[in-house]
Amino acid sequence: MNAESAPQEGSASKTARRRSTSSVQFVASSVSGAVRCDLTRPANGDRFTEGEVGKRIYRATVGMPAHCVLQLAVSERTPTHDVRIPDGMRIQITAPDAATLRNWLTVVSAGVMS
Repeated sequence: MNAESAPQEGSASKTARRRSTSSVQFVASSVSGAVRCDLTRPANGDRFTEGEVGKRIYRATVGMPAHCVLQLAVSERTPTHDVRIPDGMRIQITAPDAATLRNWLTVVSAGVMS
């Protein structure tokens, strides 16, 4: 081996010390967000009061940016009679089973929105 092709002493450790770095810059439109509204349990722990679901949804959506998603976490006990969702709101529903999900999808798509 000649001197030009022979590895130099310490070259492996120099290579290991070099690190590749990259930076990512996020723009507001490239970052999506979600506000989760947990409707799985009533506030008092016993049963849902009249208008409680609508009030909780309203509090979750006040001041929410337009490109964000409202995530509703529901249970089979969550009442659907007082659901009021603002116009133009993007919604994601999380349910414990298919029947509950189907019920909530029907309620929301039927125009129970205010």
